[in-house]
Amino acid sequence: MDEVNDFYITLPSNSSTQFFPKNTQASFRTKLARPIILTGTWEVGLSEIFVPRTWFNIGNHNNKYSITYEETKIIEKDYAEYDIGVKIEQGTADADVIEEINQSIEEKCGHFVAFSLDRKNINVHIAPNYELHLTAANAHGC
Repeated sequence: MDEVNDFYITLPSNSSTQFFPKNTQASFRTKLARPIILTGTWEVGLSEIFVPRTWFNIGNHNNKYSITYEETKIIEKDYAEYDIGVKIEQGTADADVIEEINQSIEEKCGHFVAFSLDRKNINVHIAPNYELHLTAANAHGC
């Protein structure tokens, strides 16, 4: 019998949903067509991974956010506008992108606007009397 020294196997996240209905893209099990019996010592390596959820690259042309705070008092009205620039490198993890945006916002105007990430959505939390305007940087002549 021929000895197999190496092989590749593709394990798609959606191939065995009838056997594993709770599979997700991030955590899944795959039923093989037949068992693979490995005897002796083997090395296992990941040669390729596909991540379908990717971020739009935030470059210099669209890295500015504007947060407006407006409060009307009996006699006076306070108004402040904060321009917030964020530079995100390509390949940055989702949670790190959100953290970088939140840190930039907090440094400029405090914790009145914050983004959060759950499994499927990016959420924004805005304090009363605040507005969030997302604008490409060159829209302001930058």
